[in-house]
Amino acid sequence: MAFDRLTDWSGHADPAIRYYSGTAVYRATLDHRGSEAAGRRVVLDLGKVEIMARVRVNGKDCGIAWKPPYRVDIT
Repeated sequence: MAFDRLTDWSGHADPAIRYYSGTAVYRATLDHRGSEAAGRRVVLDLGKVEIMARVRVNGKDCGIAWKPPYRVDIT
């Protein structure tokens, strides 16, 4: 199943989604320019994460965020 926006599944009308336990994949496109050229680190702030999040950028594993603050260096 695909959603057109990120939502809290715990309030979903369908019980199969509301009580789902397992892996979910979220994809986003980021427009990033300039920080690498300026020698700065780029940190992705994931906001609130329920359990943990593995972050990949262009197929490269950037790490796991498993406790607050949920941030991952994507430089």
